[in-house]
Amino acid sequence: MQLKEFSLNSPRIESGTVLKALETAIPTEAIEQAIAPCILWIDEIEKALSGTGDTTGVSQRILGNLLTFMSECTAGVFVVPTCNDPYALPSELKRKGRFDENFFVDLPTEPERCQILKIHLERFGIAVESEYLEAIAANTAKFSGILCKIFLLWCHLDHKFPKNWIRS
Repeated sequence: MQLKEFSLNSPRIESGTVLKALETAIPTEAIEQAIAPCILWIDEIEKALSGTGDTTGVSQRILGNLLTFMSECTAGVFVVPTCNDPYALPSELKRKGRFDENFFVDLPTEPERCQILKIHLERFGIAVESEYLEAIAANTAKFSGILCKIFLLWCHLDHKFPKNWIRS
C-alpha cells in the first residue's frame, strides 16, 4: 500500500504558509477523512515550536493544535518529526508516550563519508582514486551526508575545489 506523504518544514511554518492552517482549529475528523492514511513529516520541529522570540503566542497555538491532533486522531496518520536539538523541544512534546520511538542518527563516520562522496561523484561521472576520497572524508569530519553532497555539487558547478576547504 502506498501512503501519501505530507511534509511541513519550519521555514514554511514560520513564513505563514502553513501557519494559518495550524493556528485554526481544524476539526480532526476533517483532516482524517481528507488525508488518512498518510505520513505527516515535520522537519526540524523544534524550530517551529521552540517559541524563541515569539511574543505573539503563535508557537504555543501551533503546539496546542498539534498535540490535540495527535491525541484525537484515530485514523492512520503517522507523525514523523525530525529534530536537530531535542533540548529545544517543548516539554509537552517530550512526554513519555507522545511518540512511539525516538531514533538518533549521528553524523556519518569517515568510511561512510567516503561512500557518500563516491556515490555522488559517480552521479557526476567523476571517478576519484580512493586516497583522494579518504583525504576529503578525513577533512569533512563534521559534515552530514547532505553537506557532503552539497560540497561536491558546489565543487562540480565551480569546476574546482575551494582554496580553503582543508583545515590544518
